[in-house]
Amino acid sequence: MSDLPPGLLLVDQTPFDLRVARVEGDEVVRLAYHHPARKAPLRGMLYRAKVTQIDKRLGAAFLSLGAAEGFLRRGGNLPRVGETILVEIKREGIGTKGVDVSDKPVLRLPRVTMPVGSTTRPGPIAPAAENDLDALAAAVPLDGDDKTPGPVAGLSPLAVLVARLADGGIDAVHVTSPALQHALLPLVGDEVDVQVVDAAPVRAALDAAEEEGLDPNLDLAGGGRLKVEETEALFAVDLDLGRQQGQSQKGAADRLLTDALAALSRYAKLADIGGQIIVDVPRAAIAAPKIIRDRLTRTFRPLGRVGVPAVSPEGVCVVIAPRPGPSLLERLTEPCAAQVRDGRRYRADVAAARAYRLAEATLAAQRTAQPCLQVSERIAPFFTDAALSPLHAQYGPRLTVTPDWRPNGAQEDAHVA
Repeated sequence: MSDLPPGLLLVDQTPFDLRVARVEGDEVVRLAYHHPARKAPLRGMLYRAKVTQIDKRLGAAFLSLGAAEGFLRRGGNLPRVGETILVEIKREGIGTKGVDVSDKPVLRLPRVTMPVGSTTRPGPIAPAAENDLDALAAAVPLDGDDKTPGPVAGLSPLAVLVARLADGGIDAVHVTSPALQHALLPLVGDEVDVQVVDAAPVRAALDAAEEEGLDPNLDLAGGGRLKVEETEALFAVDLDLGRQQGQSQKGAADRLLTDALAALSRYAKLADIGGQIIVDVPRAAIAAPKIIRDRLTRTFRPLGRVGVPAVSPEGVCVVIAPRPGPSLLERLTEPCAAQVRDGRRYRADVAAARAYRLAEATLAAQRTAQPCLQVSERIAPFFTDAALSPLHAQYGPRLTVTPDWRPNGAQEDAHVA
């Protein structure tokens, strides 16, 4: 990927997933996803929520969001039980932790940031014309008689994901289909160049970024290695000095720390790590706790407001960073027999999306072939006639999909015959 605009988003979609990536320089630095088959609320979406319980001791309200439960904490008066309020999803459910919401929602779109019930102010790209703001406000029915808990119509996951990664400004968006271009143009207007490009390099860049974010081992240029272990409660980061000949122990440790923190800063954004992060720094690199604390703060600052409450003389450092949603590993994989990495495999909808892209790439490369996509039992239900209709509309009825009941339990969920 070369000669790219300085601020670029990549957008790709299948019937089973929506992937958005932010590119800076020639590297993907952030990823965001929406999986339609999952009912979990998406961060940034607006919901009607019904108050089900009040806990005055915590200063919090428990809410029904329809398909999920929410938690609202605020000072002052709390809403009444049975009341329906408008909320914004601030943190998605993570493991056994529920959804955190705010009852002071802000409608975020790429062109504008519009506080609900307040005046409009410019967003991360540019202020929109007044008539555009009226149209956007009218598209989101914040009032009305419908009190059923659930997502507010009018704000698409595409808008939410693009707005999230466009923070700080973008110059262009590369999409893999005319349908995506049509959907994005009203959101970004003339200020941003939205191009339909060849899907293959976009998907290759997204796949490579996913593989990098899922790999717990990072080899460093100086010969060391960084290993990230993820649990439900925290992330553990171990820095291995490795063998660096010709350097003193302190010099090797300093070099390792510089390389490791640069790699860790990018990896943290790509893999969506956060919460409590334990970093084991080589003892030789601990010149002064304050210096290490400052360097770790700069490393994780792209995640949001961070703190480093502890740096021990032995090199064990504690970092507290925002964690507004599941990590990349949680979002894309699930516990199972080893497939993607030890004890994990792709979730069914992610595996179905990968199979869909495989079929589309085969159809595009072989213009006259009649390929058969064989899929595993767990992803076969995704391939309905409706899901396959975009492929049939573009390439004709050349593709057939059949369940592949291989008794040997092969690791791949799909292959083309």
